[in-house]
Amino acid sequence: LTSTERVGVLKLWNVSQRAPLSQIKVGNTGVNCIKSFPLNPNLFLLSFKNSAVGVCDIAAKTMKFMSSPGHSETIFDVVFHPDDPDLIATASYDGYVKLWRISTSESHR
Repeated sequence: LTSTERVGVLKLWNVSQRAPLSQIKVGNTGVNCIKSFPLNPNLFLLSFKNSAVGVCDIAAKTMKFMSSPGHSETIFDVVFHPDDPDLIATASYDGYVKLWRISTSESHR
């Protein structure tokens, strides 16, 4: 289980324990959305309040990818491509869906 309480900190929990297992610094702004990657349970896709997107590797406790803000409004959903772990998509209230290539940091509407 994951959660965010403080700005830019991702907490990892075991639901049978009262305290988080660990905390990972993921940025300088709040997190809007968290999604896990079905093919790799250590990867989580995050959208941030500043309209950036990132991929966190919880095993390595690092950000594998962090974009600059890519939307003019709040991102309300993020997903990994089901067959390509290098491709993610974001949907925003600005009316756009963007595709992001993690390895090159390129994005397309």
